[in-house]
Order: sequence, then C-alpha cells, then structure tokens
Amino acid sequence: MLKSSIKPSRSTCNLLLGSFKRPDQALSLYKTMAGAGISPNFQMLHTLPNCFCEFQRTHLALGVIGRIQKLGYPLSVILLNMVMNGLSKEGQVVRAIELFHGMQNYKLLPNVFSFNTLINGLCKAQKVEEAMAMLKEMGKRGCQPDVVTYNILMNGLCKEGSTEEAMHLLEKMYRNDLNPNVFAFNALINGFCKADRVEEALALYKGMGKIGCQPDFVTYSTLIDGLCKGGRIKEAMSFLEEMCHNGLKADVVTYCTLMNVLCKKNKVEVALDLLKEMGKMGCQPNVVTYSTLIALLCKGGRTEEAMSLLAQMFHSGLNPNVVIHNILINVLCKRNELEEALTFYKEIGKSGCQPNIITYSTLIDGFCKGQRTKEAMSLLEEMYDNGLNPNVVTYNTLKMHCAK
Repeated sequence: MLKSSIKPSRSTCNLLLGSFKRPDQALSLYKTMAGAGISPNFQMLHTLPNCFCEFQRTHLALGVIGRIQKLGYPLSVILLNMVMNGLSKEGQVVRAIELFHGMQNYKLLPNVFSFNTLINGLCKAQKVEEAMAMLKEMGKRGCQPDVVTYNILMNGLCKEGSTEEAMHLLEKMYRNDLNPNVFAFNALINGFCKADRVEEALALYKGMGKIGCQPDFVTYSTLIDGLCKGGRIKEAMSFLEEMCHNGLKADVVTYCTLMNVLCKKNKVEVALDLLKEMGKMGCQPNVVTYSTLIALLCKGGRTEEAMSLLAQMFHSGLNPNVVIHNILINVLCKRNELEEALTFYKEIGKSGCQPNIITYSTLIDGFCKGQRTKEAMSLLEEMYDNGLNPNVVTYNTLKMHCAK
C-alpha cells in the first residue's frame, strides 16, 4: 500500500503494527512511514516499544522513547515499565535501574510493577541483596509490596540458601494481611528441602491447608524428592498417593526418584508395582527407569525378569544405554554365558551408543575366566582401536591368565 499512490492512514499503520510477528517488520514500517511523510501518533509510538520488547530488541524501544521526547509527547509509567521489563529479561538490569531512577526527571511515580520488575531482574542476576534494598526503597516511597513482590524475593533468597530471611518475609506478609500463594510456599519448601530441613518443609505444607492454599505438582514433587533424599520412602509414597488422589499426575522424574530409593532399600516388588502404576497413570518410563530396575533385578539374580524388562523397553521404542548393556553383560559373564554376552556387546553399536572401559573390562575378565584368552586378547585390541586404555584390573586379569 505504501508503495502505491494511496497514502494509508495512521490508524491503518497502527493495525499493521499489531499484526507483525517480527521486530524487523515493525522497524521497517516505522522507517517507511517516515519516508512517506506519515508522522506516528501518540498511540503508535506507545505500541512500538511493546513490540520491540516482546522480541528482545530493547535498544530499539529506547530509541522510540527518545523519539517520543523529541516530539513533545508525554512519557507514561506503563511505557517505562514495559521497557524496564524488557531490559531486565535481557539481563540488562543496570540499564533498567537507570531508567527507573530517570522517572523522577519525567515527574513520574514508579508503581508496584516498576519495583517488581527491578526486583525480579536483580534476583535473576543473583543480586538478592540489592533486590532486598529495593524492597526498603518501596517503603520509603510509600509503595506497598504485593504478593508478587514477596514471591520473587523469597524465591531469590531460597535459591541462595537464605531460608531464614525468606521466612521473615513470609511472616511480614502475614502481618501485612497478605496471604502467600502456592508459588511462595513452593519457593520456601524447595529451599528447606535443599538444605535437608524436611521437617520445616513439611510444616510449611501443613500451613498451606490452614489458609486454604492448595498444593500443586511442584509442591508434591519437591516434598517427595526431599523425603527420598532423607531415605523416608514410606512418607514419600504416601505423598505420591495423595498427589494422585488430588488429580495431579507425577512425572517420570518423580517416579524415578522413588524407584531409586526403593532399589537402594532392595524393595524390588514395590519398585515393580510402581512401574505398573506409571503405565496406568499414562506416564512413560524412560531409560533411567528401566536401567534402575534392570540393575536391581540382576543384583537379585532375577535375570529372566531383567531380560523381560529389556524386551518391554525395546517394545516401547527406547534404546538401552551402555549402562544397561554393561549390567546384562556382567550377569551373563558371571553365568559363563559368553556367547550371549558377546551378542549384547555387538548390540551396543546398534543402540546408538559406544562400549566403554567397563564393557571391555567385564568381557575380558569373563573370557579369561572361561579359558578363552585368545578372544580376550582380541577384545583388548578392539579396546585400543576404539581409543580406550585398559585399567589396572584388566591388565592384571590378562597377565594372570596369560601366565598360565
């Protein structure tokens, strides 16, 4: 339209601007308008920075702010908040703070969104102390922090291990008649679980119910992980049941966390039941799930069941990793089923992974013990060809059997 003799209206250009998917298109329209003598109006100049910030082109947004000032149009808190948010998302929190302090020059008062934007940017930049200073600045300027303010700060404090300070903020929220939401509780629960203070995390979980705050997927997953790390599998399993009862689905990571602890405690049947439960809940087991269970079954001498799980794994479209191959090769070598062990060795490449030192060491040891030293030496050559050097155990095994 701009190339034809018909001159579009400002409103038409503004509509075009809102439909663009890339910042270069918006910039091109802006330049074309200038070339066609179409002066952007106040609405368009306020639309452009939003477009540029959405596509992480804040330097262009800052240029538009300069243009607005030259044309004598007033700046607004909403516009500056938008650009500060864009700068913070790009990691340019220092420039965002400069723009924030510049509000005074434009006789504009920052609002809670202005402060939240900067606090969030500072926390993401791991400058939590400066973010806390910004909270004090809010009080000095008569701007009341909201739930979002506290959420951001508590999350930042917990990530750096300052859970006590985060708890002080929670208490402050209550004093200010603000009820923390699930995001606030999740930040604190995660902080306490990471610090191995699960009892305090559980106390917070109970506190959620008292104010009618419903736990979500993150709440349960975090608590299950914390309890598992403390070896409290019974309580972790109880939370899984509660989670499912409340209509929330656990993911494969949560199931793997539980299975790992069950395997360490040698609770094979419970772990296998959990695998079945995953299927019923529509959660697809991954390679880690299968390798954990296959290792446990092999350790207990239940090789046939381990092989059955391997077949199930293939059927579900998953390829076993080198860890699974090594586990099964080790079992077969111990049973002197060397041909089967070799078959698994040859399958490693087909699965898209490479044999490692453990693979070769296990096979060489098995063939040496089976009095098949020549084949063991052949495996040693293959090991060298693949750029792997045998360890001391492998050398000693070969030396001992070759000397016989």
